[in-house]
Amino acid sequence: LAANSSTCTVDTARPTIAIGAFTTTPVLAGSTSTTFTVTYGGTSEVTLDLTDLNLTPTGTAVGTLSIDAASGGNDTARLVTISSISGEGTLTVSIAPSTARDATGNFALGASTAVCTVDTVRPSITIDPPSLSPVLAGSNSTTFAVTYEGTSAVTLALANLSLISNPVGAVTGTLSIDAPSGGNDTSRLITVSGISGEGTFTVGITANSAQDALGNQALAATSPACTVDITRPTVAIGAPSTSPVLAGGSLSTTFAVT
Repeated sequence: LAANSSTCTVDTARPTIAIGAFTTTPVLAGSTSTTFTVTYGGTSEVTLDLTDLNLTPTGTAVGTLSIDAASGGNDTARLVTISSISGEGTLTVSIAPSTARDATGNFALGASTAVCTVDTVRPSITIDPPSLSPVLAGSNSTTFAVTYEGTSAVTLALANLSLISNPVGAVTGTLSIDAPSGGNDTSRLITVSGISGEGTFTVGITANSAQDALGNQALAATSPACTVDITRPTVAIGAPSTSPVLAGGSLSTTFAVT
């Protein structure tokens, strides 16, 4: 007699996993986090948790992982956050296999994010002590050497500079900038000329006077203080105690010097 076989169910399609782009890349100074969305397709259950995630850094980059359900109540999506990011390098997140399954038991394969670039280190700025301090009578200028590190472009201009007098207004001078000899493009020489007054002063440099290749800007900086005293001591000579000095009288006279 004829007979029918039992039904054989076939499901060779695994659940799919799609990893979205990082919300922030590169992560620069002033930023400490980025996120990406993991979306599953063809799944009946998502079991993704922190133990399924692995953060691979390069260089000095570091960060901390966390997971939240994606907004909108979508049970097949998760939002992964990398927080407390710092350093220089890259971060990549890999997802282990079997973080979701369909109704017949197929498991999702593993997956990895794209690379997130990290550079939270700003260019540094160093201002040397003044070449001449104190500035005394007979001198009216001094210089400050400024050196940048970790920069791809130095944009320091006169608009970035200010002379800060202590007491306010007691010291004045004129600022100028030159590139130092030797062709070092990461250094500048600030000259303060026409100095007058008595007190101290510093030179202030505003933020954003240099940047690195990814756009991090240098912070503001202030030079060491320079002392100024270009007022010479005064001398006053009084009238002679005896004048005129006559024959038969005293043969000496005195002058008071103050």
